[in-house]
Amino acid sequence: MNAETRLNWREVIRLALLAAIIALALCAVGVVGVFGQRDIIGNVLTLGQIFLFGPALGCAYLAARRSTGSGAGTTLLSGVTIGLVSILPVALLGLAAEPLNLRQFFINVSPDLVETLNFGRGQMPGLLILIAAAGVLGLAGAGLFLLPTRVRRPLITGLAAVLLTGLLSETIILSWGNQGIGLAI
Repeated sequence: MNAETRLNWREVIRLALLAAIIALALCAVGVVGVFGQRDIIGNVLTLGQIFLFGPALGCAYLAARRSTGSGAGTTLLSGVTIGLVSILPVALLGLAAEPLNLRQFFINVSPDLVETLNFGRGQMPGLLILIAAAGVLGLAGAGLFLLPTRVRRPLITGLAAVLLTGLLSETIILSWGNQGIGLAI
């Protein structure tokens, strides 16, 4: 293989570490914990989860864009790698938060954050779900780039519309009324 068709693993690790720093910072400053209660899709997806997994998804997409010439399998492997590496510091934060009483140093590393990281399932099952979800979303981020443009663009637009509607749902209900179309949306 020549250098033009190989995946730059140094770049993949760099993007994974960037996603890890962003996700860990969003947890430490309280964004994930506070918005973990705000549903975007009722009982399925919260705004805190978007902030938690968004960096891995976005960096996996960027890695796939930058991996011109490498095969689909290698590109998908880079996405999974970014997802798994990016969530490891967050998983360690979830493990260490209570035993080390990290709240005395980081006020926003609260029980709400730990509950969001554990998906309400207890420490070990929740953290395994967290790691698996990050790997799958890293795969999805890289796979999204591999889709044909005519499929990728409407998919991204539709996902953005769903997220925006979920984010603004309370405002839509208040603006259009608690009955009829406002409540249906």
